Parts: sequence; structure tokens; C-alpha cells
Amino acid sequence: MKGLVLALIAFVNAGSFLQGQAVGEPCMKSPSFVISSFIVDPWPLYLNQAYSISVFGTFKNSELLNQLTVGVKREFSWNNTIFYVDKSFPEGTNHTFSYKLQGPVDKGRYTEQVTLNRQDYSIVACWEFKYQIS
Repeated sequence: MKGLVLALIAFVNAGSFLQGQAVGEPCMKSPSFVISSFIVDPWPLYLNQAYSISVFGTFKNSELLNQLTVGVKREFSWNNTIFYVDKSFPEGTNHTFSYKLQGPVDKGRYTEQVTLNRQDYSIVACWEFKYQIS
């Protein structure tokens, strides 16, 4: 019986290891877009792996978004990928932003920061997560 329980736990852990996972935390106080779900799939990330990120949240205020910026930092260097949104969102709107990226090609520790920006590039929301590629 003990072996069956251990096998079941291993199976459940293996399944969650291969699927997307909620990761990270907010990196600004009082955002206009409140993120309630931030999923990276697959998780964990591996060297040069394609992955997707889904960001779900609610707009506290009406906003005209210009872009979603994904900044990836390794050591002291940032690389940004920009996804243009150019869309208005009324107050109270729930929305999911989803996009696909290619993972790092170098081993190391990374910080990834996702921001939603207005036309003047001021920040509406910010989310950050960290990982290591071995």
C-alpha cells in the first residue's frame, strides 16, 4: 500500500512538472490592471525552449494600451521583446494577454519582467518572475 501511495505521488508530481505553472509576483504598487493569474507553460524552462505566457487580470480604470513589453535580464544585461496592443479597455474589463517566446540560449540566472504600457510608455501593470537555466 505504501508503494502505491508513493507511486501516485510521483505520478502527480511528474504531471505538474510538465504543465504550466503560476509563477512570479507583482513588481509595482497599485496597478491599473490587476493581474490575478500569470502562467508560464511549460514550467520549468529549459535551454533554448519555446514557451508561452498567459496573463489574466482586470482593469481597475479605463486604459488605452500601447504595448506589452517582456524584459529578460541575465547578469546586468536586459533584452526586450515588444508586443503591440494598441487597444482601449473599459474599466472593469477582464482580459487575457497570451504570447509565445523563445527561451534563453545561455545557461544562467534570469529575471523576466512583463509590463503593460500606455501610449506615453507609463506602466499600467508589472509582473516579474525568476528562473535558472542549467
